[in-house]
Amino acid sequence: MDVHVGELVYQGRLLGRVDMSAHRAGSSWVLDPFRLTVPEGALKAALTVTLATNGRQEVDSRFDMNTSDVGRSLARLGVNDSFRKGEGTLSGTLRWPGSVLDLDLARASGQLELNLKAGRFAKVDPGVARLLGVLSLQSLPRRIRLDFTDVFSDGFTFDVLKGSARANQGVFVFDNVEMKGPGADVSLAGSVNLVHETQQVNVHVEPHLAESVALATGAALVNPVVGVAALAAQKLLQDPVSKIFSVDYVVTGSLKDPQVNKPERNTRRSN
Repeated sequence: MDVHVGELVYQGRLLGRVDMSAHRAGSSWVLDPFRLTVPEGALKAALTVTLATNGRQEVDSRFDMNTSDVGRSLARLGVNDSFRKGEGTLSGTLRWPGSVLDLDLARASGQLELNLKAGRFAKVDPGVARLLGVLSLQSLPRRIRLDFTDVFSDGFTFDVLKGSARANQGVFVFDNVEMKGPGADVSLAGSVNLVHETQQVNVHVEPHLAESVALATGAALVNPVVGVAALAAQKLLQDPVSKIFSVDYVVTGSLKDPQVNKPERNTRRSN
């Protein structure tokens, strides 16, 4: 079958234009290529829907999504007011039980790779977008009185957000998620269990203080040359002042009521 849908509407939401070729292969239907096109980007995928001997279906997919506006793309899927702007790609493989429309991350397995830029998290309801709630780090200013309140509480603004995760039946494990923004650089490692809605995430925050400290040093000494030298040294040594003021946290507990603590030893990562 060759299928072309000009405007696909699902549960009252306009998803976009669909172009798909499908053929039968034994007990499976193969949808390749599958393409969903919207004004802000496109989703390209290949899916295999298999009917098992017990009568249940299972979907295997590989996909690549490119978007110029993450917020608008998420709104098409029913996740509203969770993201502002943002552009980039999400790619990977996912496997889940049921039909193509039964995708539930709490039952999915596979791998994901994310690479975004120029976006901002909005105030995320963990019950609606649970993985986004973990990445947004809004639990930090709620649980610990920090100078980072203006950085995280109203939505972290980032220049770069990238990382990867592997999933096994709703348990997502990641060890290299990085966010770089005008207020701070953040790295995350840990796991999120969407079945039990729990998390164990290590967070490392490096606030952007180096330039202001260098200028303050020069001004305090009433010597612009010293200030410029201090600024150059900080840049040359990869902003040691930011590393001195860096903070580590461990976020545990449920997704809706996270617990934030500092580890006993504030071990900094080596670069």
